[in-house]
Amino acid sequence: RQKIAHAGGADESVSDEQLLQRVRSELGRERLFASGRVEPSMEGGVLVLRGEVEDGGDVERAERLARSVPGVRQVANLLHPRGTPEPERRGRFAA
Repeated sequence: RQKIAHAGGADESVSDEQLLQRVRSELGRERLFASGRVEPSMEGGVLVLRGEVEDGGDVERAERLARSVPGVRQVANLLHPRGTPEPERRGRFAA
């Protein structure tokens, strides 16, 4: 569970599944990511982004959107532009 601090000072406890759903919703608002090519998952409390996107700008944009979701504290971005190999998966993020 992650804690989210709100402006009023109250904390909200959010499960990884709830956080993941919020990230999927945020990414889905962007037409570029609505196709399902970006696959977010939670691994050990870390948001992991996997998949293929059009270009390097989309890699960065997806990470920015994911980080904008309240409660996301750490992102492992394994996205890659079309036609390039997947980034090396290390440690606990290995498939």
